Amino acid sequence: MLVLADTEPEWGAIPEAVTTHQADIVVTAGDLNETWLRRAQLTEVSVPTYGVYGNHCNGSYLDTLGVTNLHLNRVEVDGTSFVGLEGCVRYKRRGRDILYTQAEYAEMVADLPAADVLVTHCPPAGINDHTDPAHVGITALCDWIDTNRPLLVIHGHTYPESPIRSYRSSRIEYGCVNPIWDHDDGLTGTHLAPANHALGLGGHCRVARAIGICRPDRGYRFRALGGLHRRGAQPRCREVL
Repeated sequence: MLVLADTEPEWGAIPEAVTTHQADIVVTAGDLNETWLRRAQLTEVSVPTYGVYGNHCNGSYLDTLGVTNLHLNRVEVDGTSFVGLEGCVRYKRRGRDILYTQAEYAEMVADLPAADVLVTHCPPAGINDHTDPAHVGITALCDWIDTNRPLLVIHGHTYPESPIRSYRSSRIEYGCVNPIWDHDDGLTGTHLAPANHALGLGGHCRVARAIGICRPDRGYRFRALGGLHRRGAQPRCREVL
């Protein structure tokens, strides 16, 4: 799974990144420029693409570029489910930005289907959000995570210097990552491999880190270094350095 959010990476071609990291899907988590996505050849990737809009998005490029919109929409990829939430908490009265009040988010989240992976542009309240009005988190998402226990929550929008990486039993990842999504014997797991470059953004850098998705119901657990293997078997996930 190749995830893009908020910034334009130093590498320019998304199909090349997909091939290099052997990604099976591409996920966009918002605040990306349609012109750049076209220039980076998103429409030419050979794998499925999914995404949500950020608050600064034009609200049309997902459809235009053939990307499946995850907003309030649950989809399955080889047995692993995804759902998304667009925009951010309203911080101004006017404008074309995709903004919702906390009350509006509460209504949407009440109907948000359970899924293994949540892709939200704006993080949950208290998880990698900030105190300024433009970057506060979504209050209702904390209860949703408590109830549905997704394996992974992916978000953009904010720039924490010391990001929270887990909440309850869910893994939290923000920004741009370059992972490998492994499929083995019909069993699904994820190994996010370290990126070979940093992505500059707003004075900060984002670097992919090794993480894993655990599917206890399918006989999987975490390895100490973030890899994934079956109980009693040798590790099968690929590592890209």
